[in-house]
Amino acid sequence: MPEGPAFVGRRSEIATLDQAWAAAAAGRRQVVFVVGEAGAGKSRLVAEACRGFADAGAAVLLGYCLSDQPVAYEPFRPAIRSLIGAVAQVVAPERRREVSDLLRSLVFPSDSRPASAPEYVPEHFEAVLEVLRGVATERPVVLVLEDLHWSTPSTLALLTWLVRRLRDGRVLILATARVTPPDRSESLLTTLSELHREPGVRRLDLVGFGTEDVARFVELEAQVASERATPIAPSLRHLTAGNPYFLQEICRDMRTRRGLGGDETSTPRVPDAVRELFAARLAQFTEQRREVVELAAVLGEAVRIPLLDAASPYPHETLSALEHAVDRGLLVPVPDEDGFRFPHALARQAVVDLIPPVRRAAHHARAAAAPEARSGRSLPEIQRLAHHFRNARGMQAKAHDYLVRAAELSAHSLAHDEAARYYEQAAELAGSTADRHRTALLAAECLQGAGRFQAARDACERVARESPDPSVRLAAAIGFEKMTALLGGDLRAVGFLGDALREHGVDLQDASYVKGLAGLGRALGRVGYTVDAVRLRDVAVSAARARGDDALLADVLHRGLWVAFGRPELAEGALEAAREASGLTRGSRSYQKLGGAAFFRCLLGQRIGSRPTSRRPRRTYTSPRSAPATTGSTTGRATPSTGPASSGATSPAPRRSPGTSSA
Repeated sequence: MPEGPAFVGRRSEIATLDQAWAAAAAGRRQVVFVVGEAGAGKSRLVAEACRGFADAGAAVLLGYCLSDQPVAYEPFRPAIRSLIGAVAQVVAPERRREVSDLLRSLVFPSDSRPASAPEYVPEHFEAVLEVLRGVATERPVVLVLEDLHWSTPSTLALLTWLVRRLRDGRVLILATARVTPPDRSESLLTTLSELHREPGVRRLDLVGFGTEDVARFVELEAQVASERATPIAPSLRHLTAGNPYFLQEICRDMRTRRGLGGDETSTPRVPDAVRELFAARLAQFTEQRREVVELAAVLGEAVRIPLLDAASPYPHETLSALEHAVDRGLLVPVPDEDGFRFPHALARQAVVDLIPPVRRAAHHARAAAAPEARSGRSLPEIQRLAHHFRNARGMQAKAHDYLVRAAELSAHSLAHDEAARYYEQAAELAGSTADRHRTALLAAECLQGAGRFQAARDACERVARESPDPSVRLAAAIGFEKMTALLGGDLRAVGFLGDALREHGVDLQDASYVKGLAGLGRALGRVGYTVDAVRLRDVAVSAARARGDDALLADVLHRGLWVAFGRPELAEGALEAAREASGLTRGSRSYQKLGGAAFFRCLLGQRIGSRPTSRRPRRTYTSPRSAPATTGSTTGRATPSTGPASSGATSPAPRRSPGTSSA
């Protein structure tokens, strides 16, 4: 049989065919109908199985049905021609001429005696049965009938005759057929239902590949390494529903793009062959029905009838368009949900790609304006509205607002990756540079929550370099330093924060400025400038206490804990600060700060020494005894008074930071 695409998976299906072969080889006729949608791999599965049967000594007879001009008995014709040559070996001499003529009249009918004449059919069918049974006594026979969904009534009649009359014999009949629109054949389904009651008849429904089989298929067909195929397998599985034909076309496209310098692991696009397949189906629609199907594709992979009807420019055509789409295999009904869905993501994407851009934008505008689209305020509904407004013309501001709302809901649910993506999309649609930078910083916070510290730091650095607004630059510098603290010391954090604090101007009543001071202290401590780090920490703690802001105080205390890292003489005071930070943070949702404080409590408690900390008197960590000092107007340097908390900063050969004056 002909070679096909890579053969992967299908272990249970091959096992079923092997069982049928074993029973047929033992003399119990077997029939297996292999059914599924177009491109499901029916022919490939049968071909793979028949190679094994041929190696085991079977005579494999193969025939096809034609799609354009169906012919009576078409899939049986090659087999009957082979049977004519075997008449002399398996039929008694006195009947050879008659049987041979009967077989010839099926495949070479004369004008005077058409093969479809009812009065001759039983004799012709009996002749086929007689020779087939005789050949099977010499060696097992595998009769393959491909694409029965295009078969004629006469073809199905001959198949039914053979199945019902040939109960015993070393014969295995393998028939493939499509049972989904647009190729679904009601007459074939009726025949399948009737024959399924016969002994030795079974139906094998093929479904799409699983994710592992998709990865293996891509590895073989696209000729890529396993470590490259595995990461894209889930998205390909969703895109194609595991359909081997669609996967094969995507792999062919991937190979072509790689040959042109593309990346084989980039996002797959709908191959031209697949797009043309769906374009041909859409060409059978009237203009109004086509627009209804296009709108359904814009609405999503699944769509409810009320929403489609409300958004449609032709509501009177909605139901008829849906029925027509089902008949053409573009949609399948979902009865329990009062709606329809596309059979796989690739089908929907192919339809979307075929919509002219202006009309596609109009569809998105209709989808966003439909009242049913605003029936609730759940995250999926908000996300869909953001998507439609984003792709409609002149509605970018609304898209921005919905994306921000989607990001807020995602962050509240601790879905930080999704929240970051929504914020990043919203930043692209911001109406001003300042709004774009502020939204980008919100995205950076979510990236941090997702553990993507490098990406968060890069986002903060871009804003710190680009923004003309001092307050935004300060916020970006604070975020950059925060990510730097998680990734390791970086002298750039000192420069960013020092410059941002100087440009912002001294204001110890501003929470951002206080956070900036604490962050600069941590940044200096991480690169070895401990004296300046302690001084800035103390100023920030004093300012936070003066404001009476527990959240700000917890933040500043947490940043100051790093100053004592690696400094034993500062451990005892830092332990008290860690305890206070834990108490202030415990009731909040700031799990990172709570975890950081707990980490330092364990580490510092171990470093303090042999005396159990539980026996030591508890005392609250305090900043310098005097009030926060004012800063000089000429240098902008915060100069705290000396006190117990800062006295421990004097250490052998302390390092002075050249950037301290900018704080």
